[in-house]
Formats: sequence, structure tokens, C-alpha cells
Amino acid sequence: MIVVAGVVLIAVFNSFEYMLGNNHENSVFKNKDPYSFFGRYGWMRKYKYGNPQLGEAFFGSTSFLIWTTNGENLFKFLWIFIGWGTLFFGELSTNHLDWWWTLSEILTLMMVYRMVFNLLTKDLLKS
Repeated sequence: MIVVAGVVLIAVFNSFEYMLGNNHENSVFKNKDPYSFFGRYGWMRKYKYGNPQLGEAFFGSTSFLIWTTNGENLFKFLWIFIGWGTLFFGELSTNHLDWWWTLSEILTLMMVYRMVFNLLTKDLLKS
């Protein structure tokens, strides 16, 4: 039952992420200030004064703390975190591992996912 709830939450959070990033003008967030946390240009909040040339707004705002800068990245963080949690819930219940061990596995795999994603999008896929 918990796995099903996890899948439902993944779908909900992924839908919000999509609406904020790709279909903002038709979403429940369309009346928000464009530069607010849930605004169309909320992604600019990760940079000082919204300008990428000025660098990060704060330490980690463009990497591991990006989920704290805008709604799109918050929802992405939530569906990925819940997805990994749902994936390893079976391992926790079948192998009787401690919850902290499973949590550390989830966080480690999330960091690996993020490093590979950043490598692909920032370095290898540059045009």
C-alpha cells in the first residue's frame, strides 16, 4: 500500500514540476508573480539578482540546494526522493535493514543521479 501511495505522490509532484517548467501559462500557478517561488521565471532565483553571470544566490543554489530556490526544482526533488524511497521500501521490509541505512542509500543514489545528470547536461551535451 505504501508503494502505491509513493507512486501516486511521484505522479503528483512530477505533474507540478512539468506544469511549472513547461506549461506554466495553463497551470494553477499562472496568476503568481512571474519571479516568485512558483512563478514562470522562478528558476532565476538560484542566481544573484536573477543574473547567471553574477553566480549563485547562495552556496549550493545551482547544485545540491537547487530545490530550495523555486517550485519546479522543489517538486522535482520531491518526486525523485519519493521515487527512490518507494524503490527501496521493499529492500527495507524484506532485508530488515535499519531505516537510516536505507535513507543513506537513497541519498547516495540521489547524489549519483544528480552528478550524472549535471555531467550530461552541463558538459557532454553542450552545443
